[in-house]
Amino acid sequence: MNFKNIRFRNKINLAVLTSVASVASVCSAMGRSSADELATMPQLIGASALARVSTLDTQLHVDSVRQALAGSVLSSSALGGGGGGISLTNPLDFHIRLGAMVSPRTKFVGGADVTIPGLGFGTGFSTRVDAIAIVSANIGGLSTIIPLTINEVYSKGVVTGTRFYGGAGIGPYIGKVTRFGGKLFVGVDVTSRLSGELGIHFSGYGDPLVTLEARLPL
Repeated sequence: MNFKNIRFRNKINLAVLTSVASVASVCSAMGRSSADELATMPQLIGASALARVSTLDTQLHVDSVRQALAGSVLSSSALGGGGGGISLTNPLDFHIRLGAMVSPRTKFVGGADVTIPGLGFGTGFSTRVDAIAIVSANIGGLSTIIPLTINEVYSKGVVTGTRFYGGAGIGPYIGKVTRFGGKLFVGVDVTSRLSGELGIHFSGYGDPLVTLEARLPL
């Protein structure tokens, strides 16, 4: 009887020890897992912070580029002259020209001009390239002279919003005989999309040529 009680108690004690060991093992495993999670927590927090800082830096860089581009467009618009400002829809300030030569004879005039952004002698000045054809048709046939000039243009706005401009240019006057010449001109913005220009050309031969032209932006 005593031996049976001892054996029964030993079995109970063994079972208890086994359960305690299992619980301890589980707690140890949970402790190690929690410790690993706690150990990696600063790394996760650091990585998240770095990612946020990188995103913020990228956004600031994009904003600065946008502001620079906006400032560049405004500066180009302020420098635009010659009867028309520079815009995103007309970045080179391209115009077509139609009119007539009124002296010493009457002839048809047509052509184009383009203002180059960022070029000019100073505030209010811009550089413009003009190419026109002065055409005469009569019984003797068709005669054409083509002035191709590089011009420096000064423009000035007034209180009413109208812009006046004037300048001078030089270049070849291409015809049967090509000669080096130049011109003087003045103009005014009649409307936001129409300018009128008076030019006096010195073609290198004969009398000066006087032209009246309308300028229309594209």
